[in-house]
Amino acid sequence: EAPRVSQVNLSGVFHNWPLGLSSLTRLSPFMLLGCLSDLIVSGRNHGEIATLRDFVLSRYGKTIYRIFWEDYTEKFLGIPCTKVDAEWGELRVNRSVINEEKRPSGLADLARQLLTRDKSPLLFRYPLGGMGAFPDKLATQIRDLGGTILVDQDIGSIEHSGGQITGVRTQETMHPTDRLVWTGSLVEVSTLLGQPTPQLEYLDIALLNIEIQGALKGKWQWVYFPDKRHVFSRVSRPNAFHAAMAPDGMTGLCVEVTLPPGAPYRFDSDELKARVYADLVDVGLLESEAQVVGCHQEHVKSAYPIYKKGFRSHASDAQAALSSYTNLDLAGRMALFEHDNIDEAVGFALELPLELQPA
Repeated sequence: EAPRVSQVNLSGVFHNWPLGLSSLTRLSPFMLLGCLSDLIVSGRNHGEIATLRDFVLSRYGKTIYRIFWEDYTEKFLGIPCTKVDAEWGELRVNRSVINEEKRPSGLADLARQLLTRDKSPLLFRYPLGGMGAFPDKLATQIRDLGGTILVDQDIGSIEHSGGQITGVRTQETMHPTDRLVWTGSLVEVSTLLGQPTPQLEYLDIALLNIEIQGALKGKWQWVYFPDKRHVFSRVSRPNAFHAAMAPDGMTGLCVEVTLPPGAPYRFDSDELKARVYADLVDVGLLESEAQVVGCHQEHVKSAYPIYKKGFRSHASDAQAALSSYTNLDLAGRMALFEHDNIDEAVGFALELPLELQPA
């Protein structure tokens, strides 16, 4: 069990996230005066709330929109906030403030919480051995029950008849199918089943898992970086979740760079790696690039749904069309087109009405 310690980097200063009373003394006078001005005019009718910009301006004002939301969202998603659905705003609040009782409903509520926030940390459970312990344990259980796990298999087609999935073809092999649980792209499964292709998009992400010589300052587990000057959106430190996640005298960093359509970098490019190293030094996480002793780059396809304005109707229509297949279950972030946390992903799986025990 570990206390959650997340931060956000604003104008070169690291603040605990969500912000607390101690952060107010470290914010610039410009930010504080802007928020005060927004508080005075809050509650006015802002008309239709259709985009992320509408949502944030109506709830929190232009200062918080500009400082916390605009640059981070446009860097993360690769599109202007005026093209992002308002639902993304509600979702981001829910993800950044996990405790439902402490989610601010507006600027006045946020100000009140800043002044009265409970200092006790939010505790969460982290698996010994890292998040990989989950799939490793599941894989062992599946094999013990006589199951087979295939990886790195391209799906060529999904066979179906009379509203039933009958088989899945991977490369040259047909796998007879009694039940298909699909956690991949909603766009891909719709196309494979001959349904209309939904107008939905996903973000790819580049993960740079970096080995660092020595320890880093602070106790943070991850930090958000709204500033567009820095290529990454978030940096995590696994051995701050559990010390055994890095050898003695070493630190691991997981640096996340989203790759929206038209991104200037490939996930495995030397240019991206050089940019990340330079930015880590610039924000003060590293004293020197000489601390880096290794880097492992990964490409995660369709890692995040892009909540473009009007996305919900497209996702709902696609899911309704797929519901006609009686032995097809959609689960997980990509298939449900939900920007879920890992505990919610596990919850979706546990709710599936599947018989997992042998007869």
